[in-house]
Amino acid sequence: MWRAPAVWQGGALVAVGLSLRLWVLIGTQRLSADEAIPGLMARHILLSGELPVFYWGQPYFGALEAYLVAGLFGVLGFQPLLVFAPAVLASLALIPLTWMLGERLGPRPAGMIAALPVAFTPPILARVLVNAGGGFALGCALQLTTILLVIRALHAPSNKFGMLAVAALTGGLAAWVWQPSLVVVPMLLLVMFVYVHQFRSVRGLACLTPVLIGLLPMLVYNAAWNWSTAVALVSKFEQQSSPSDDLLTQAHQLAGTLFVTLGGGEESFGGSNAVQAVGLAAALVLGLPLLLLSVWRDSSIVSRQRLVAGAVLLLASIAAFAAAHGGARYLMGVFLAACALSGALLALLVQRAPHAGRICVAIWLLLCAVPNVSSYTRLAELMAPEQLSQIDQTQSAVQVLEQRGLTVGYADYWAAYPVTYLSAERVIVAPSLPFMYSTRVDRYPTYTMGVDAVDSARHLFVLVDSRCPAQPYLESLHSSGATFRAESVARWMLIWDIRPPAGDDAVTLANLRETIAAQQSC
Repeated sequence: MWRAPAVWQGGALVAVGLSLRLWVLIGTQRLSADEAIPGLMARHILLSGELPVFYWGQPYFGALEAYLVAGLFGVLGFQPLLVFAPAVLASLALIPLTWMLGERLGPRPAGMIAALPVAFTPPILARVLVNAGGGFALGCALQLTTILLVIRALHAPSNKFGMLAVAALTGGLAAWVWQPSLVVVPMLLLVMFVYVHQFRSVRGLACLTPVLIGLLPMLVYNAAWNWSTAVALVSKFEQQSSPSDDLLTQAHQLAGTLFVTLGGGEESFGGSNAVQAVGLAAALVLGLPLLLLSVWRDSSIVSRQRLVAGAVLLLASIAAFAAAHGGARYLMGVFLAACALSGALLALLVQRAPHAGRICVAIWLLLCAVPNVSSYTRLAELMAPEQLSQIDQTQSAVQVLEQRGLTVGYADYWAAYPVTYLSAERVIVAPSLPFMYSTRVDRYPTYTMGVDAVDSARHLFVLVDSRCPAQPYLESLHSSGATFRAESVARWMLIWDIRPPAGDDAVTLANLRETIAAQQSC
C-alpha cells in the first residue's frame, strides 16, 4: 500500500475517517445541551451581534467554533446539524497533520502508519472528536499544527522566521481555544529560542507577536473580568481529585485514563481497543530511545533531525499530559503524539528488516483497523441508551410544544438548551430542574431570567425527565388549587395548561417556582 502515491494514501484515509465520523453521528443522533450551546451562540453572533470570547459559562474554552458555525448559518441558513460541521472538518484535518508529523520522525511509510489510528478510530473517540462545542478537535488541530511548524522551523534551510510567525499565530489560537495549549505552546516557543540562536534576536522576538493576535480575545476578557480563566482552570484542577487522594493514587488514575485514551475509548463509556492502547503506549515509552539508537547507528543529518523532532514531540506530550484534567479527551495531544511515534518506529523497522517489518506493519494495521471498524456495528452497546436518538426525541418535544402554543418553561440542563436550539428559540426553556448527573447547571442565565419574568402560570410549562419524579410539581399545583394537564412526550412528562384559581395566579407561580428551587436531585 505504501508504494502508492502519498496523496492517494492520504485521500483514502481521509475518506475512511469521514465515513466513520458520519456513521457515528448518524448512528447516535445525539445533540446534547453542551452541543446546542455553540449553535445558540452562533445564532446570537449572527442575529444580535453578540461577540462572545468563551463558551457560555466556560471562561476557558475559546468560542472560535461558534463563530465558524455562525458563518455557516450566514451562508446556508439555520440548519441545526451544521453545528457539527467545524468539529467534523477539524477531526479530519488531524489525519493529514498526524501523517506529516509521522514523516518528520521516520521514513516512508511512517506517515501512513501514524495516521491509521486517527482515521480508523473507534466509535467512542470518533464521537468525542465530532462533539460540537467542545473545541476538542479544533484545539488539537491547532496545537498539532503549531508542533509541526516548530519542528520544521528548527531545521528549515530558509524562511525560519516565517514559520515561527505562523507557529506563534496558530499557537495563540490553540491556547485560546484549547486550554492544555496554554502549557504546550510556551514550551514550544521556548525550545525555539534555546535551540536556534537566530531566534534570540529582535527579529526573532518580533516573530512572536502573532501569538498575541490569537491570545488577544482571552487577554482582553481576563483583564475585564478579573482573570476568570485562571480562576476557572485552578478550580477544575482542584476538582480533579479528592483531597484524600495521594500522589500515587492520582498518578494511577491518570495512567488509567491515558491507557483508555490510547485505545480510543472514553472513561465513561469504555470502548477502548486494548491492543491499540498497548502498542501506542509502547511507542511513547520506546520512541525516543529507539530514535537515539538510530542516530548512534547512523549519525546522518536526517537521523539527528528525527531525534530532535521526537524530543520536541515528547516534550509537548509531557506538557499536554501535565495540563490534562477531567477526562480522556484532554489527553488527545498525547494520543496523536503516540500515533506519530508508532508510525516512525514501524517504518524504521521496515527500513532495517524489510520482510519482518512488513509483517509487523500488516499485523498492526489489522489489529487496529478491524476491531475499531467492527465496533461501529455495536453503537447501542457502547453508548448508554440515553445518549442515542436525542435529536429525534427533542424534535418530537419541540413539535408538541409548538402545537400547544407553549413558548416558555422549565426543564433540566440536558433538555433546556436542545429544545431552545432546535426550536430556533421560538421556545425558550430555563435549565432550572434537577440535573441528573450533578448540581444544577445554567450556562446562559439570560434565558432563565426571561422565563422567571413570566407573570402568568398559564403561559408556563414544565418538562420533567421521565427518570425523575414529577409528583412534587403536581402536588405543588394541587396545593394551590390549580388545574393542569400532564402528558408523556418522548422521554419527558409535560405539565402544561396550568390554570390557577381566580385571583391566585401569583400564589400558584410562587408555589411552583419554590418547588422547582427545592428539588435538588432526582
